[in-house]
Amino acid sequence: MPPVPAAIAPPAAEKPYSRLGIASFVISVGSGIALLATFAIAGVMGRKGTPGNYPGQMVIGFVIILLFIAEFAAAGLGIAGICQSNTRRIFAVLGTVLSVLAILGAGGLMLLGIIIAMRNHG
Repeated sequence: MPPVPAAIAPPAAEKPYSRLGIASFVISVGSGIALLATFAIAGVMGRKGTPGNYPGQMVIGFVIILLFIAEFAAAGLGIAGICQSNTRRIFAVLGTVLSVLAILGAGGLMLLGIIIAMRNHG
């Protein structure tokens, strides 16, 4: 029997996507959207009430802290997904990058708010 030509041979099995990377990506995108929405809600609520004192202020702060924790978890999952061998790492890289950008962006926005508040009250 003649050998099978390479063009007809079955393709090599493809690497699966990293499950940790997919989890990182999903958590990062969801938490990032929720962070944006929370900051928007805080901005609207802050304009309606007395500056620095509006109903639900503690709830907004607690939600932001929880979302920061979720972003740090997404970054950790992404790094773990990048370290996995024999898997595709695209979602792990995307999840890590998006979570780090969300952490830096939200942290920068909070720092900007603190600076503005200090200038107005100090």
